[in-house]
Amino acid sequence: MVRRGLRWWFPRGADDDPLSPDEAAGLQDAQEQALARVAIAYLGSALAASLVMLWFVDTLAGLPHHALLVAGTALLNVVNAGLLVAAVRGRPRFATMAIFFVGTIAVVVYAVTIFADAQIHLLIIGLLFAAFVLLRPEQDLARLVMGLFALGAFLYVEFAIAPGTGLVPLDSELNRDAQAGIRLAMASHIAADVALMQFRFRTDRRILTGMARYAELRASTDELTGLYNRRPVIERLERLAAGSVVGYAIAVVDVDEFKTINDGLGHDVGDALIQHVAATMSGLFRDSDMVSRWGGDEFLVVLGGVQRGDVEPILERLRTAVKADAAVSGMDGAGVTVSIGAAMGLPGSTPDEVIAAADRALYRAKEQGRDQVVVLEAEECPEVAARARVVENPQHYQD
Repeated sequence: MVRRGLRWWFPRGADDDPLSPDEAAGLQDAQEQALARVAIAYLGSALAASLVMLWFVDTLAGLPHHALLVAGTALLNVVNAGLLVAAVRGRPRFATMAIFFVGTIAVVVYAVTIFADAQIHLLIIGLLFAAFVLLRPEQDLARLVMGLFALGAFLYVEFAIAPGTGLVPLDSELNRDAQAGIRLAMASHIAADVALMQFRFRTDRRILTGMARYAELRASTDELTGLYNRRPVIERLERLAAGSVVGYAIAVVDVDEFKTINDGLGHDVGDALIQHVAATMSGLFRDSDMVSRWGGDEFLVVLGGVQRGDVEPILERLRTAVKADAAVSGMDGAGVTVSIGAAMGLPGSTPDEVIAAADRALYRAKEQGRDQVVVLEAEECPEVAARARVVENPQHYQD
């Protein structure tokens, strides 16, 4: 129950999720709404404090200026109630700034008349801190004005008011109780304000991190399919080339008769077909494999940690899955098939050579009637096999 309540007051999302501009704006709005709720609660506590002060001042009957103090405190309650209503009606920022000035003036008045020796002016620091936290980051001028106002009020009470001039004597039990209450109020202010600062910092960091992740995702993801685009695949292939990694395969997947379908049935159907194949591919490969849209109707898959005998069964499952699920909108039940060519990365071969071999395998699959998988053997890839022989027996080729 408590956790649910905190989520309502301070909404948050997964810290690592990317955020689109609309999602970031939504999170910013949620932060503003949470701070507005906090401002309403803060103004409600200020009204409660002024009501307590009204009761206290009323108990000081017989002291000088009693009627004036009661009238002034009653007016303070009216102002605080009005500011609370303003906050509830959608103006929490204005109400927060106003309560700072009203509260600071009230603190100075009470310091001059009643609590000259209770250090009530310390509450000015809490008022300023709360206002700073609840203001928008761009409201620098308001912060400057409020800071100067608070500094002037604090210094006035600290140095211009002589000790022992208040209505409450310095050595009285009431003065000691007032000091204890002021310290408690200051501690509560600081704890609440620090918590709010952490909330704002966490939310702002979440927005910045999420937008950065979104930009990174957009740069490395194909917009139509959600698969990787060329950029991360090229980076992966460069790492394979630099590390002389063996035990990987590259497969090129091509949608059969795509141009005929795209031209005959329209680009919307063509896009739906590409998305259909991409979704099927996404569900069939491991997280360690890299599935990408290489361009147009062509996909490229990097299979890591595989042997020659593993490749063809894996790709056959893909071919069968695409053919079995032909529910593409606008194709009226027409079949969807893919041709797949693949080649193994051998010791010393470069990814470009393996891609060229996979393209050759794809061409063979097309020539042989489409809707099939062709995996080239090493001896069928002259450039790959030749480089592998150099790696296996470098001395022979040096001689």
